Formats: sequence, structure tokens, C-alpha cells
Amino acid sequence: MSFWNAFLNKEQSMDHADELVRSVEYQLSALFSSEAPLTPVSHRFKQVRQSNYCYGLESIQSISSQMNQDEFTRYVRKLVQAFEPRLTEVSVEVFERDETHNRINFSLTAQLNTRQGTRIVEFDSNISLADQDTEIEGQDIV
Repeated sequence: MSFWNAFLNKEQSMDHADELVRSVEYQLSALFSSEAPLTPVSHRFKQVRQSNYCYGLESIQSISSQMNQDEFTRYVRKLVQAFEPRLTEVSVEVFERDETHNRINFSLTAQLNTRQGTRIVEFDSNISLADQDTEIEGQDIV
């Protein structure tokens, strides 16, 4: 968002909800592109586990080799709930793994609270297992 649109332009061309969806899309991309430290944190330290110290994916290697689709679904849902509080009722659907490009394709659907009320948003996503590059495309459903 430019300085003009954020502070000076009284007639904003983009709907607030669209801006919010783009903002969440950017934050999810940053979350999935980041790598959390490999040092395990005890479950007793809930605040530390939800802090910037643990921000990002724990290990791209364990995702690619040790997690099945159900485990990945639960992991992504917990990660989003911990680090993106604007989204509620998060559900994740994992699609067949794209072996030719070595990436995991999934769809994340959630409720997003806006000034106009609750909206359902969907983010079509993929994470490259080779370099942890993330592509996310958000769309407003309702």
C-alpha cells in the first residue's frame, strides 16, 4: 500500500476487505517462507511457542519426508491459528503432491472478520520443498 493510499487519499479505491485479504495473504506467505529454529521448545512454554522465536515452519525436511497429509493439515492449521489471529475457523485441504516441481499444494479456508462483517476467504497455496519458496493466492468467497 502506498503512502498516498494509506494516509492522504480520502477516496480509497480498494475496499477495506480486499486490503485485509491481501494483508493476510502477505503474512501467510511470510509465515510459510520462514524457518523456525530447530531447537525444540517445551509445550509448557505456550507464550514462547507462539512468539517470534518459533515463527515459521519447523523443518521443511520433516514436512517432506515424515508427515502424511493428515499431519500436515493439523500442523498448518495450528501454525495459522498461532500466528494469524485475524483468521478463525481455519481448515486446510491438501492436494496430491506435485512431484515434478517438488511442492505441496494445499488450500486454506477460514473466516476473516472485517468492518463489514465476517467473510469466508480461501488461499490456494503451495510450498516448494526444495527451497521453501511459497506461493499464495487469496480470494474472498463471501
